[in-house]
Amino acid sequence: RITVTTGTGTYVPTVGTIWLDVELIGGGGSGATAGAGLPGATGAPTTFATLTGGPGLGGATNGGAGGGGGAGSGGDVNLTGGAGGGGDNPGVALNSQGGAGGNGVLGGGAGMPPSNTRGSAGAPNTGGGGAGNGSSAGTASGAGGGAGGYVKKLFSTVSASYVFSVGAGGGNGGSGIIIIDEHYNP
Repeated sequence: RITVTTGTGTYVPTVGTIWLDVELIGGGGSGATAGAGLPGATGAPTTFATLTGGPGLGGATNGGAGGGGGAGSGGDVNLTGGAGGGGDNPGVALNSQGGAGGNGVLGGGAGMPPSNTRGSAGAPNTGGGGAGNGSSAGTASGAGGGAGGYVKKLFSTVSASYVFSVGAGGGNGGSGIIIIDEHYNP
């Protein structure tokens, strides 16, 4: 098993490999700041040959919607990451929790932070979304970021090489990952 957790490059299969089983997930989006602050940042896609795990989107500010999950494409299995949780806008002098980060196939979304607290990060190499910031009295909390898209594919014909890129998380979003299983004749 080969696990690629960061960067861009070219993967060359081991001599004698007869088929590959590849899984990947895109980078997660970040949570937004509280009030009318900054929206969350979108993650980066993870790619391997023709496979793409789309990035999770950043969460909205001012009590808005959570970031959408990234879409998977090109695989035998293509799944969309979970959306981040929405922010809260109490409209009165109350504190509110930030939105949770979205979970993908590998989990990793950050939980809801308490009021008046910075949102925590999505887990590295899961594509989980980052949480939005909790708010202080009378302001709206930030929404959570969405999770990266997931792809799984069996390559029954093995090429000499494959170009890849592991998507970074946006802001406090979790980074993506590529998992490659090589199979050989017994």
